[in-house]
Amino acid sequence: MNEQYHVFFEALLDGKTNLEGISKQELVALYLEARDAKDEAAEIASKFEKVISIVSDALNVQMGQEDLKNFRTDLGTVTRKPDFNIGCADWPRFWEYMYQEAKRKEAAGEYHLEVFSMLHKRVSKEPIVTFLENPIIDEEGVPHVNLPPGINVTPKHSIQVRRTNK
Repeated sequence: MNEQYHVFFEALLDGKTNLEGISKQELVALYLEARDAKDEAAEIASKFEKVISIVSDALNVQMGQEDLKNFRTDLGTVTRKPDFNIGCADWPRFWEYMYQEAKRKEAAGEYHLEVFSMLHKRVSKEPIVTFLENPIIDEEGVPHVNLPPGINVTPKHSIQVRRTNK
């Protein structure tokens, strides 16, 4: 990154300068320079992540061979603990299981919605956008968005900057 940009970005982050009075052309230049620097940093970080992964694998193999749960060196302590990658190979079967388990819990007087604790609490964006893009028109021709209960939508605009080809 250009040293001049680096100094400016540091001042911007420290609140010592702002973007008032800067032209659109200059803002695009700043944006592109920052994005390029971010991409370069991400590439470097990715390489270090790979190195860390390779070294972690080597430590894992050695500790497994020696049946160690942890060990200490002058530089630090290493702990080996079990971990799991969890995935679903058959969603329809899993959903059916959840449905049946919820019914079983409800019949037993247990909290039946607990079965959803097996899932992440996140709403899929696409179906909600469909609600927003397809409002219900009432008798007077006024559109109404009828979102599911408990859903909040915060509208925002994003910026995309494409570099021109010279």
